[in-house]
Amino acid sequence: MRKLRRRRWLPALVLLFGLTGCPTSTRPLASDANVFSAATITVVHGASDAYRTANELHDHAELSLAALDYDRKPTWNPNDYVKPLLTQEQLDGRLQILNGLKSYAQTVADLAAGGKPTDLNTAATQVGANLQELSKNVPAKLSTSIPGGGPLSDTTKNVVSTALVALGHFLQERKVATSLPQVIEDNDKNVSELCKYLDSDITILRRQADVDYGRVITSQDQYIRHDGASLTPAERRAEIQKLPQFVLEQQQNDQLLAKLQKTVQKLAQTHHAFAVAAQSHNSESLRQYILDLSAEGQSLADYYQSLSKTASAK
Repeated sequence: MRKLRRRRWLPALVLLFGLTGCPTSTRPLASDANVFSAATITVVHGASDAYRTANELHDHAELSLAALDYDRKPTWNPNDYVKPLLTQEQLDGRLQILNGLKSYAQTVADLAAGGKPTDLNTAATQVGANLQELSKNVPAKLSTSIPGGGPLSDTTKNVVSTALVALGHFLQERKVATSLPQVIEDNDKNVSELCKYLDSDITILRRQADVDYGRVITSQDQYIRHDGASLTPAERRAEIQKLPQFVLEQQQNDQLLAKLQKTVQKLAQTHHAFAVAAQSHNSESLRQYILDLSAEGQSLADYYQSLSKTASAK
């Protein structure tokens, strides 16, 4: 499992808001956009790691099942155990959405600060192009490899594709036709729809993870009870100890995905509060949303870090 550097954005966000609870800048929108961008970066890094880790835990469960089935299935085929939860293409599609949300937040913050030419411009243009390309391949890249999972509905495909096109176009153009608050409000639906897709996607992954680990736990139990007569007492004890270990891994995986899901939901809620604050020029209502989003993002990153340390210690 990849190691993750710890990211501590929360204290910086508190300083940016100031002790009074209001942005310290004389330009409230610039300050709001800056702290929203910082919180979004924290969330996206943690979410990207969580998606990768969920895929890795699925692979580990499948390899364990392959070993248990080897002596019991005459038709045992290694190819049956190398089907990922998400293919690399499908994982990349989800990471592109997350990167698009991060680039959007950074671009809004850059425009609110004056929009001076930076390396961020080129990066945002490329991310925008990636989102436009992803919009053309939604059925392939945003489905799953889950057996019987079924394709995305036409409604979901159309809604997600529309949001990707709109957000991608904004990142490529970086133009504010009317006012930045209006741009943020216009993009609120796009951010909401992409987060809604990720939310529903994570629900599917959580259900499949329970199925995967359930198969492993059942197979391990059957192996001990019916095929373990030749085991020594020490070997039998070692096999029995694997059962609670599989249950622990199942719980860890579900908690990771639960944290990811909660963070994605909070991102959509916070962006909506950001859009409202931008229109009303009142940052007070946004403050708690930003702090909560940052806390959720950091919690996700910390939990991933704890899993990484546990894996490294084995």
